[in-house]
Amino acid sequence: MIETVTFEDVFPIWKMHLWPHRESAIESNSAMTWLGGIDMSLMLASATFWKFQNAVLSGHYGGMINGERAFRTRGLWVPPESRGQGVATSLMQTAFETARRENCVVVWTYPRKSSIGFYESNGFKRVGPWVDDQNCYAIAHL
Repeated sequence: MIETVTFEDVFPIWKMHLWPHRESAIESNSAMTWLGGIDMSLMLASATFWKFQNAVLSGHYGGMINGERAFRTRGLWVPPESRGQGVATSLMQTAFETARRENCVVVWTYPRKSSIGFYESNGFKRVGPWVDDQNCYAIAHL
């Protein structure tokens, strides 16, 4: 069962598993904007955090894309022993439901190259080149 949890619940998982060598602060929200740039007002958006077993995902208002209200997902991490069992898909579907409730019509993310297959299988399309050969922008229309 997917639980809505707090930033304090996901922070240790992110710090240990997702971003173990990160030098910048790990925060509840991201100010990153679609296709680059920073919008500090995104830090004021209410973020939601989900947990299923030890898998986590978060999402928050992600700005406007081509005049459409967007939702941003970030911080998806699934333990290796739980991968391939539908855990990440369940978390992403919960994020899509939240995005719809928040009147968003698109969801965007910044996935790693190693996980793009998962995102594409869940309706995301990669946009633009790989950044530093590691991440790309991807978008899904609800």
